[in-house]
Amino acid sequence: MRAIVRAVRQAAAAVSVAAAVVTALRLRGRVAAPMQFGGWRRLSGPGLR
Repeated sequence: MRAIVRAVRQAAAAVSVAAAVVTALRLRGRVAAPMQFGGWRRLSGPGLR
């Protein structure tokens, strides 16, 4: 029983550490990346309808 509780605690700790790392990397990436604006625009040309 204690082994199961220990395994669950270790798994929960690993998941929480992974979530913290992912969150830190996402926030760090947001600051460094420039904001993007725009979207689809209509293309024109002889081969396009």
